[in-house]
Amino acid sequence: MTSPIYNLTDTWNAGGTVFTAFKMVVTDTAYAAGSKLIDISSAIANGSFTVDVDGNADISGDAAIVGTLSVAAGNFTIDVNGNIGCMGMTVHAPVTGITAFAGGGQGSATLLTGRYNVVETVATAADSVKLPLSPAGKLVVAINIGANSMELFPQSGHSIDISVADTPITIAPNGVVTLYGISATNWRVIS
Repeated sequence: MTSPIYNLTDTWNAGGTVFTAFKMVVTDTAYAAGSKLIDISSAIANGSFTVDVDGNADISGDAAIVGTLSVAAGNFTIDVNGNIGCMGMTVHAPVTGITAFAGGGQGSATLLTGRYNVVETVATAADSVKLPLSPAGKLVVAINIGANSMELFPQSGHSIDISVADTPITIAPNGVVTLYGISATNWRVIS
């Protein structure tokens, strides 16, 4: 076939009019299980787009969203940081490209801003990064893929593992440390 089955054209030319390109109202007094409002699939490509009678959409195969995806109601979200949430669970996108503060120390240490933080550059031993404020209930993972050991500091006046306040822990190259905030000023290493 060299021409489309349906080739429709419409002109929208009234600024005060709300237009609808496609509309179908289905009166569903009885239907078989598996019935769909929309079922578009390719006989050649491995993919489809379907909408079931409850309005649930399914895309199989490769799909790309260009722009913003928003869901008015439901259990699926994608936030501006790329974190994906579904049914109350969240998959957090890692923060990558972090460089530990050269020369180390707590005051100017690079702040870790994500749930998963990949420190890629640790130029010299004891270069430093710092945990975020208000740890109660937070989970933070610090991953060192740099060439040297780095120091991980709490915020000023805070502590890690009930040690003396402001004391760092050391994370070796290729090391991973998971911390959980047990209070407003204390982190606990859990792995």
